[in-house]
Amino acid sequence: MSGRFGGVRTLVQGVAFNAKWTHCLIHREALASQQLGGDLNGVLEVVVKTVNFIKARPLKVPLFRRLCDELGAEHNNLLFYCNARWLSKGKVLLRVYELRNEIYIFLKEENHALATTFANEVSLTQLAYLCDIFAKLNQFNISLQGKDTHLLQLHDKITAFKKNYSGEN
Repeated sequence: MSGRFGGVRTLVQGVAFNAKWTHCLIHREALASQQLGGDLNGVLEVVVKTVNFIKARPLKVPLFRRLCDELGAEHNNLLFYCNARWLSKGKVLLRVYELRNEIYIFLKEENHALATTFANEVSLTQLAYLCDIFAKLNQFNISLQGKDTHLLQLHDKITAFKKNYSGEN
């Protein structure tokens, strides 16, 4: 919609040359959440690889579903990660964390190298930490949406969120 070569942005700038563009406040917060530290980024990459290993192979999906059903898991499938949807990351992380034991068993039976990650207590702790981070970010991003919101109100919410979670007074 606001692409440089087509869409609304190009049409507006064709008429108003000095028009300025920026990401909306909500999208900027979602972009900021994409920059993770080394270890946390590694855990996220393992999660995406694991989900892709299971979900992208049609023969693996029913096997994983059956394993989850046999073990009495709350869920019997994983969610695909979609980079275009900012809520997706938190939901995928949470589902993987909830199914961590089933994933470990499945990967171990498949002799997959990623199984060791799901047996590693440090990696699982980092995964739990990522789940908490993205739960807060998702909750915050949803609170920025809705009718009757305006720039000053959004700015105040963002400032309060930063102070609350950065340790500032």
